[in-house]
Amino acid sequence: MKVLVTGANGFLGNHVVKRLLARGTDKLSIRCLVRKGSDLNGLDEGQVDIFRGSLNDEAILAGMLDEIDTVIHLAASMGGSPMGMFTETVVSTENLVNAIKRSSVSRIVFCSSFSVYGASELSDGDVFDEHCPIEKNPAQRDAYAWCKYYQERWLRENIADQELVILRPGVIYGEGKGLLSPRLGMTLPGLPVFLKIGGRARMPLTHVKNCADAFALATLKEGLNTQIFNVVDDECPTQNEYLALYQRIIAPIPRKVPVPYMVFWLMSFSFDYLHKFSGGNFPGIFSVYKVRSMYRRFQYSNSKIKTTLGWVPEVSLREGLMESKEYL
Repeated sequence: MKVLVTGANGFLGNHVVKRLLARGTDKLSIRCLVRKGSDLNGLDEGQVDIFRGSLNDEAILAGMLDEIDTVIHLAASMGGSPMGMFTETVVSTENLVNAIKRSSVSRIVFCSSFSVYGASELSDGDVFDEHCPIEKNPAQRDAYAWCKYYQERWLRENIADQELVILRPGVIYGEGKGLLSPRLGMTLPGLPVFLKIGGRARMPLTHVKNCADAFALATLKEGLNTQIFNVVDDECPTQNEYLALYQRIIAPIPRKVPVPYMVFWLMSFSFDYLHKFSGGNFPGIFSVYKVRSMYRRFQYSNSKIKTTLGWVPEVSLREGLMESKEYL
């Protein structure tokens, strides 16, 4: 099997490559796409084939896909201007798909996100699994959700002759990253305080090593055809439980201000009104729609990926935070 990994030197990508090497056989060959001039971030050129370039450079796509059987598509923009993110996430995916149609690729394993789900349509206490509705209003969330929605939509509508395996991770954390997720709270511009929003909502966490192992299994498992899997660890602590463990292991959070969910909902309602009344001059800090999507109490299920792929999240929450403390 010959595998191409896009975004291979990223936070998740370098762990996916390591898990593929650990789980694969001598017949597994891995090609890693990384940007020109970027750090390899631990990728071993003795074990993998490094291919430097960009998905937005159509001239290099054919050579990049030469003799490849499976593409693990992880590349996406995590920040910047909305149009810049769209170009680096959606347009680059369009280029990749068009090139795949002219290649020998038979399977695509794609990294999506929980942000493509229409969580605002769910009720408190609902089970968040692969049967949840897809987001109808991605533009009301944020630029990242908007881009991931259209990235996945493009793949689902334009892949016909290849297997398409979609993995939708929750909040990926580890190595000091993703530890204070927006699902826990936020810092408002100009205010030196951390707003802890709510307290009883569960956090859909997955450690980066656990998540990477899910991608390795989805790549190596035969006969999957087209499937969608949520990737979330067994432990989904409440915000209060996570924050208490974080402060015991990592560090106390100074100037922490608890804000009940309904109070923050009213705040976001006011922000929405001021944003519209000012004709956009008052920034759209946090919309009511996004608050309903992120801070309510859901139950998260990983039963499908565990049953179908035999996935077992080996890194516990405590172990993951301890590892992050050592990394920091």
